Amino acid sequence: MSMDPLMAAASHNLTCSRLCQLPEKILIGIMKLLGPLDMQCLRRACRLFLRLYCDSSFADSHDVQNFWHWMSLYEHWLSPDRSYWPKLSSPTLISRLERDVQGLCSICRSMRAKSDWTSRVKKLSTESLYCWGCKKHHPLALFSLGERQKKDGRVCIGRQGHIRLCDHKMVTWEMVSKAAKQLINVGGNFKARIQLSRCDHTDHHPKHHNLAMALQCRKVSPSAEIRGVEGHSLILSLTWQGHMLVEGDAPIKPEVLCKQLGQFRKGVAQFIAPRLPPGRLPEMSCFDPNRCDCLYFEGMDQLPDWPGPLPSDLKIDSCRTHPELRLTALRNAAGDSKSWPDGHMTSVPFIANYEYGASELRIFVEPCVTGDKRCLAIRYVRDIGLCYGTDKRPEWLDHVTPAWCQALEPELDTEDLQAIGINWCPTRGCMNYYKYLRMAVAPVNRANR
Repeated sequence: MSMDPLMAAASHNLTCSRLCQLPEKILIGIMKLLGPLDMQCLRRACRLFLRLYCDSSFADSHDVQNFWHWMSLYEHWLSPDRSYWPKLSSPTLISRLERDVQGLCSICRSMRAKSDWTSRVKKLSTESLYCWGCKKHHPLALFSLGERQKKDGRVCIGRQGHIRLCDHKMVTWEMVSKAAKQLINVGGNFKARIQLSRCDHTDHHPKHHNLAMALQCRKVSPSAEIRGVEGHSLILSLTWQGHMLVEGDAPIKPEVLCKQLGQFRKGVAQFIAPRLPPGRLPEMSCFDPNRCDCLYFEGMDQLPDWPGPLPSDLKIDSCRTHPELRLTALRNAAGDSKSWPDGHMTSVPFIANYEYGASELRIFVEPCVTGDKRCLAIRYVRDIGLCYGTDKRPEWLDHVTPAWCQALEPELDTEDLQAIGINWCPTRGCMNYYKYLRMAVAPVNRANR
């Protein structure tokens, strides 16, 4: 009988790993002997340890920012960021995780094996050039190869490039700067909102709904707006809610959903929410088996105890314990699915410190508002930090942030042959592939000097 890859891995851990077979009380006792650095490595190794990590015994290793607390406990892959893990040495953790070359292509592995690897990485991240647009010094990694070769008049990739909203619309720094100055002039604070771009092209209307019904669906037109948040921070928000008709008989298997999502993402979601390394669809995190049982993993009948009990620290209702919260488009359920916006969702924070321009991607999957039981409404929200002001004097500094540069359409990367294998890679499926959603290319606390 065939078995889903996740089931095969779980079966191996449960039947072949002597460590995973130990009673959980003993495992927790072993984990208590580990330091924060070892704990962060272990929690990424197995779904079992990810769940046990939620135990209150390890509160000192949990991130201290409550805004992303619950998600950071259950996501395997969260990248360590120097502004996100205050209780451990992030550079040391990053260095340790980079020893694992699984997922890297031959180009990137060979680059890491060279004697000058460390010096090349250090040069791109610590040496700086002056940007005539921002009036600041940025790390070399924030300049294209052509701009680095200029004697003067150079500008960074943040001003050269753009953020793509959809196939038809994009946002430039010039648009952002103009709108930000308008916000400063309106009441002297960042509480207003300004829409920068909106695309009403019919490509974005659900084809399985008639036009009148499609227009009733919330936010079917992708949009970009600038808004203020507490502390006088300024955020660029990219939002879109698409409608996907699920084909096939329920319960739906993960590979079937992935194939349909791959088609659905074209045109908008691929830009707002790029794939995660090494090609994983971020939407699939909304169906984490630790709390969701909407999908059928082939072979799960052979593992009746998988994935184990719910994490004790889970702060939200779970469709594993509340069947009425299942999505009927994916799994048969009695009656209609209840609207449950915080249930099937994922949050991917990249920079959690507003001082450097916070960055976060959120995805919500809900029943369609039209009542179509085979339709899923998938909402995307990408928040990109633009600046941070004090409570006393909000100001627009007009220099790019790491969050902005991270969200740029990545075509400029491919021109920089000096950074191949370091900041980017042309090989699809490699952890370093340039079209995947990766960490900021420059350390957040050295982006502007």
